[in-house]
Amino acid sequence: MKYGKIIIIMVISLFLMACGDELEKNEKIESNEAIQTYSRMVMVKGKRYVNTGKERDGEPHCGTPDGKIVKSVNATSTPTEDDESNFGTGYEYQIYKEDSIVVNIDDKWIVFKLEK
Repeated sequence: MKYGKIIIIMVISLFLMACGDELEKNEKIESNEAIQTYSRMVMVKGKRYVNTGKERDGEPHCGTPDGKIVKSVNATSTPTEDDESNFGTGYEYQIYKEDSIVVNIDDKWIVFKLEK
């Protein structure tokens, strides 16, 4: 009888350890999915621009925006129409250089480069 209880306890312990390993694997998968990030993109005048993560020094070249983002797709999608982004609406932008624009996000002018 004593050995029966010990065997049952060992079996339950092994079962719980196996379940714990499976839960840990699932938690790692979920955390890796959460870590995966998507680039912010915007479509302007038929061209798609991608966030560089850099802020432009100083103010844009003039005080008048060249346009405003008025449409949005979800963060995992790619914009396909002019003045559309995958990070929201209401952001003003200016043409910065031949291959880049700046977008006003939280009062910072963020540089977006032409997608290649």
